[in-house]
Amino acid sequence: MKNKSLLSGSVLAIFVLVLILSFQSAYAVVKDWQPVTAVATSTNEEMLRVYKNYVKLPTQNIVVPTVLEVPIDTNQIYSDYFGVYNETQKKFIPHLFIDNTQIDGNSVKAIDSNTNEDLAGLFDGRHETMKDFYLNKGEDKSLAKISIYYSKQIKSNSLSISFDSYVSMPTAVTLKAYVGGAEVVVLNKLKPTSSTINFPETLSDKWILELEYSQPLRISEIHFRDALNSYSKKSIRFLALPQNSYKIYANPETVNSSYVNYQEAPNLSSSIGVKRVTSALSVSSNPAFVLSDTDGDGIPNVADNCISTPNFDQADMDQNGRGDVCDDFDRDGIINSMDNCVDTPNYDQRETDGDKIGDACDTGESRFTEKYPWIVWVGIGFATVVFLSLLFIAGNKIRKERAMLG
Repeated sequence: MKNKSLLSGSVLAIFVLVLILSFQSAYAVVKDWQPVTAVATSTNEEMLRVYKNYVKLPTQNIVVPTVLEVPIDTNQIYSDYFGVYNETQKKFIPHLFIDNTQIDGNSVKAIDSNTNEDLAGLFDGRHETMKDFYLNKGEDKSLAKISIYYSKQIKSNSLSISFDSYVSMPTAVTLKAYVGGAEVVVLNKLKPTSSTINFPETLSDKWILELEYSQPLRISEIHFRDALNSYSKKSIRFLALPQNSYKIYANPETVNSSYVNYQEAPNLSSSIGVKRVTSALSVSSNPAFVLSDTDGDGIPNVADNCISTPNFDQADMDQNGRGDVCDDFDRDGIINSMDNCVDTPNYDQRETDGDKIGDACDTGESRFTEKYPWIVWVGIGFATVVFLSLLFIAGNKIRKERAMLG
């Protein structure tokens, strides 16, 4: 009986193995697992690298915890996102941003020249209002044209554009202004390396901003520095401790980068007992500032032709301003780095043999059994013969044993 069980087990194992090999040769399933991570709050060290500028506060003569209110120079600080850093305790602390906008009679109107859409949201001082500029269908590059009208002239020599996270810079920026009734080019197709763009000081009430881009843009704010008019009166409040020193960090590279989780915050809304800082404060460049690099390829987002896909060489064969790894050569809606047929459209990405080459462009089968499908049937036939032979031998042996016992 022991021999019979052994033979039966061997036969079953061989039969199952043949079936598995047969099915695998006919169809292969490839699983592509995508890791998912929870959004984490920024550490103090990470936040220090986000801001481009800071304001160093002079030591305050206080003997008990006191709410300080610090004025903001809106000509040098264009973002409404700040970080108040306690240098003594080496950490960011809660603060309250106060915006007491002063209407000076100089209103601004902005229009998308391509669509006539009202773009006032880009000049309202609120980063929550954003405008998307997509690529025109079938084009490698597009041009956004924004006409900006002021009710009174402004004198400016720089503008700042706030982009959303994971957005690269435009490939070229052109700025025009109407001076003496004639259109003049103030800046011609500059390739920007920063969100702040400088140009020769110009006096005008009508400006035209042209942004050439090869990757979609998402803009939250545009701010012209104005040497003539003061548009707003803004300030920061926070609870200061005696014998502690503070810096106010400003102008983050991206809006979403300056997020920190405060466990508990004091009530800063009341104006009672608030000490206002009246001394002039200078805005300094933050030496700890580091341009963000989403894909970690060593090239900052502002200069990277592929923001989310590492490409150290920045290869761009067709010179369209979009790196080859995130380009879509065959126009099937799947970028090259994820496309299993780079030069052949295959929207379904069907790939049955597990060699990571789509069926649409797989000229030679990589699996031996698919090159020679008759081998599978020979294997099945051989396994069947072995199975029947073993079954016959086992049955014959049982009959002989029974005859001997009878």
